[in-house]
Amino acid sequence: MEFKYLKQDELLELTAAATRMGLVNPMTQLTLLSSLNPQFAGSIQTLGLPPSTMLLNTLNRLNSVERLTDGSVPLEVWLKSAVAVAGPVEDAKLLARALSAISQRSSGAPPIELENVPERKERIVHQDDMVSFGFFAGAVAAGAAVALVTVPRYDGSTRRMLASGGEYIHRGTAWLLTPELAITNHHVLHARQEGEAAATRSELELQAANASLGFDFDSKAQVPVPVAVARLESCDPGLDYAILRLAQKQSRRPLSVKTGPVAAGTPVNIIQHPLGQEKKVACRNNLVTASSPLELRYFTDTQQGSSGAPVLDDTWRVVALHRSSVNVENVSFQGKSTAWVNVGVPIGRVMEHLRQNAPEALWQEIRQAQPELG
Repeated sequence: MEFKYLKQDELLELTAAATRMGLVNPMTQLTLLSSLNPQFAGSIQTLGLPPSTMLLNTLNRLNSVERLTDGSVPLEVWLKSAVAVAGPVEDAKLLARALSAISQRSSGAPPIELENVPERKERIVHQDDMVSFGFFAGAVAAGAAVALVTVPRYDGSTRRMLASGGEYIHRGTAWLLTPELAITNHHVLHARQEGEAAATRSELELQAANASLGFDFDSKAQVPVPVAVARLESCDPGLDYAILRLAQKQSRRPLSVKTGPVAAGTPVNIIQHPLGQEKKVACRNNLVTASSPLELRYFTDTQQGSSGAPVLDDTWRVVALHRSSVNVENVSFQGKSTAWVNVGVPIGRVMEHLRQNAPEALWQEIRQAQPELG
């Protein structure tokens, strides 16, 4: 069965909206194509086609490509550019919803039902954002425990290959919970699109045993320090976490967790590997918008590949495990409308689940490395 992100009626609706917004203009279409991988963009037939046919042909092609060997999802990249070009018009909401759905499906993250998020009408200039200079030293120390995680997909006992010939690789972010244990999202390890049949336990274990963490990938000029994964120790798709046993004990200091509640308005910072690229930190425009025992919601920026990243308070303790982002409407932040809210699982909920469900030896290993757990 041929792969498709959107059904044909959804694709036609998207095409009609893009046409109404003027994105059918040939020069605009070429601008949008320029945001894609150049080799891939050059393979799309555009010459000699009427503008409307050119647009539909482009979207049909993008819709049928699951991902490229660099990990990018062409339709997702195109939609991000289209939303930016379209500007704040009504039809752009349809593009934003499609982008949200495709980002969700391509990441493999389970759907999140997000009720209305309260507006924040106050502006950032009305509160004191200053932190001590040692804040940056804390960031550097915390970042040493954060790594890019790459996971090959297995179908049965066979590695999945892309239509282009490269390996199917799922990328995300992981961090040290103990010197020998790393944690990431279950959906990163799962390496499946939303709506596909779930991976079997043996497939998960194969994917874990062949996964790799890359530490110290702090700039484009640096080569990640590879650390192999030995096995999967524990996971839960509902709370979206996976605990990986590393093949080698690390001398790096694990991140510390903070299991208590986080109040709305609290700043949270995310150290991450967006798009599988070099490590970045989001620490501006980063307030929590809502908190519950099962979800922490925040405006801190992330991208695909950020899944599994630690959500940290200003003392660089982990308060949540980042899992996904969702499209929202009628939400205001710092006086401007926002289309996105990011979501993480409170780390206290993850620790409680491990305490109740993990093997006793594993829980004791985690507890001994995390002073707050007693």
